[in-house]
Amino acid sequence: MCRNSVADLGVQALTMQAGERWICSNASCRCECVVVLSASTSEGTNPRCSCGFPMKKRYTAPVIREAREEEFRDVPEKFLSNAS
Repeated sequence: MCRNSVADLGVQALTMQAGERWICSNASCRCECVVVLSASTSEGTNPRCSCGFPMKKRYTAPVIREAREEEFRDVPEKFLSNAS
């Protein structure tokens, strides 16, 4: 029996960056950890808590700001034609 590689299955590698917060998805556990050393795995699955449940990145709200004029120089005209 042949095993498919991660690349053959289209699964992306999971990268954990230093400073990220991960929280257990188990409502009765809710253990939280902070990554202190960046790492990556080709498995493409979230890390597991000690209780066995998968962990997820803690939600951080997006920061909304006004775009600066110099940022529009690289935007193709087709995106700007519908803006007005």
